[in-house]
Parts: sequence; structure tokens; C-alpha cells
Amino acid sequence: MLRTARILIPLLLASIVMGCSPGQPYDATLLNAERVMSISPDSACDMIISLEHCDTLSQGNRALFSVLYIEAVHKKRLTIDDTTAITASEHYFKRHGDELRWGKAVLQHGIILLNATKFTQAAWLMKQAEEIAHRQHNK
Repeated sequence: MLRTARILIPLLLASIVMGCSPGQPYDATLLNAERVMSISPDSACDMIISLEHCDTLSQGNRALFSVLYIEAVHKKRLTIDDTTAITASEHYFKRHGDELRWGKAVLQHGIILLNATKFTQAAWLMKQAEEIAHRQHNK
């Protein structure tokens, strides 16, 4: 726990300082949150929420923000009903050729639909996410 805190606290502080700076493909805070999501969803969520009211986020950063926020919510075993933001993220990443993040967005959309008991649509999206992941693995 202490070791994790030693790693995450400097990342969080650096992310907040660089949080709303334009000019990078994706915001440093979001990239740091994406890196720590699997080991510390709570810390990732704190980083993501620090940008919630940042008006200077680009369309790409908004797309990444939505995917990461929804992923963090799901990792906390909570649900989201609205698919508007995740659908926009899917379209953004597909249009810009970011297959890895497109696959994440498709998967998170599938989880939203699964939680809403829309099983057929959820299964279709999860299969699509699996195919995207398979293509990424074979590159």
C-alpha cells in the first residue's frame, strides 16, 4: 500500500499540474489515469475527476475522459445508463484510427448495455471489442 502511494502521489500531482495544458495528443492526467487504471481504479478515478470541469479539453481528450471515467465506474461495480458519451468516444477513436481505445470504448459500451439487460446488443458489442483486441494483438 505504501509503495503504491509513493508511485501514485507523484503521478497525481504531476497530472494535476499538467492537466489542462493544450498541445499534446492526449492530456497527461488522462494518460496517467489510463496507466494506473488496472492497479488502482480509485486513484485513476481521482485523476479523471480532477479534469471534469476543465474547459480546454480537446475532442480527443473528452473521448478519452469518457472511456476512462466509465471504465472506473465499472471497476467500482457501479452502473451508468446513458450511452451518449461512450458512443461519441467510439466514433472519435474509430474515425482517428486509435484501435486500442476504440476497442476499450466498444467494450465499455457493451458493459453499459449488459447492465441494462440489453443482452443481444451487449453481446454484439463485446464480440466486436474482442475482434478489435485480436487485431491489436496480431499487429
